[in-house]
Amino acid sequence: MPPTTNKDLHIVFDFDGTLIDWAYDTTPLVISFIKECLGEAFTDHHLELLTTTQGFASSVNAFFKTDERIQIIEKIAAIACEQVDNAALIPPNMKKVLERLKLNHKLYIFSARDPHSLKYASDKMGISHLFEVISGFDGKHKPKPDVCGFNAFLRKQNLATDQILYIGDKRSDLTMAHDAGVEFIGAGWLRDTLSESDCDNFCADLRSLSILIGKLGSQKALKFSQQ
Repeated sequence: MPPTTNKDLHIVFDFDGTLIDWAYDTTPLVISFIKECLGEAFTDHHLELLTTTQGFASSVNAFFKTDERIQIIEKIAAIACEQVDNAALIPPNMKKVLERLKLNHKLYIFSARDPHSLKYASDKMGISHLFEVISGFDGKHKPKPDVCGFNAFLRKQNLATDQILYIGDKRSDLTMAHDAGVEFIGAGWLRDTLSESDCDNFCADLRSLSILIGKLGSQKALKFSQQ
C-alpha cells in the first residue's frame, strides 16, 4: 500500500560509498588471492567476471567446486574485514542522521558487500541496531544492477515498491532501483560517481538528506490521497 504519511515510507540504503567509504579498495587483493588459488587455470575470462559482471560471491560459485567454496569465501570475507579495521572512512555525522531518520522511518541496508563483513562493518560503526534488516550479497542472485536479488529482498520484507526509497552512490544502484520501479536518491556526500544530471533526486550534502526524504515522502502521500 502506498504511504499515506512520511512514517509509512521505508528507506533502503546501499552501504559502500553511501554509508561508509574506504582508504583503499580490496578488489586487487581478492583478485590476487583467487588468481593464486586457480594458478595456471586463471584466465582473462576469470578476471572479467570478477571485475565487471558477477561479483566475488557469484564468481566463487562459478570458479570452484562446492567443497572448496566455503574456505574461499571465508578468506575473501577476512580480507574485507581487514579493510573495515584499517581503512574505514566514516562520515562523522552519519550515525546522527540515521538516528533522526529512524524516528520516522524503518531503515534497511541492501548491499553488494558479503554478509559477514557487512555486519562486521555496521557493528563497528555502531549503527546495526538502527536497521530492520542488513542484507549482503550471498551469490544466490546476480549482483547489481540486476534487479532479481533486490526484488527477492523486497518480497521477503513484504515491502511494496511505492513504499520505499533506495539511496545509493553508483550507477548500478540507480539502474537497479529504476528497473524495480523504486524512487531513487543519488548519494554524493562521499563519492562523485553520480551527479545531479544522472538522477531526479540527488543529495550532495548528508546534512540535507532528511529534508529531501521528507519532501519526497510528502509528495508520495499527496499523490496517494488524490487517487
